[in-house]
This record gives sequence, C-alpha cells and structure tokens, in this order.
Amino acid sequence: CPLQLDTIKRAITLWSNEGDTVLTPFMGIGSKVYQAILCGRFGIGFELKDSYFNESIRNVKKAISDVNTPTLFSA
Repeated sequence: CPLQLDTIKRAITLWSNEGDTVLTPFMGIGSKVYQAILCGRFGIGFELKDSYFNESIRNVKKAISDVNTPTLFSA
C-alpha cells in the first residue's frame, strides 16, 4: 500500500540515526530508500516486479542528485 513521504520520513527520523542503513524488503517504487537518502541514511531494498524496480532506480538516482546538488546558500 502506498505511504505518504512525510510518514516515511517521520519513521526514519524517529527510529534511525544519520549514517544508519534502512532496509526495506518490499521496496515498491523506492519511497523508503528515497527518504532514507534525503535523511542522511543509506537504503537497501528488494523488489521482484521489474517495473517497480526500474521506477525505484529512477527515484533513488533523483534523491542522490538532490542531496549532492549544491544550493545557493551552501557555498
């Protein structure tokens, strides 16, 4: 079932620390791994359905890009 990103972020923030690894055995489109990366964690996930797995790869790449992109005020 789909979860809202805010709910996932809250769970990750409450039950893990920065640098921890978040494991999701039913990854779906990668929402939990996506939020883990944005929260400064690592993410590992498993997905059997090819279309979901491919979508999760796109989502995770976007999260990595978002984290590594400098902002106007980061200089």
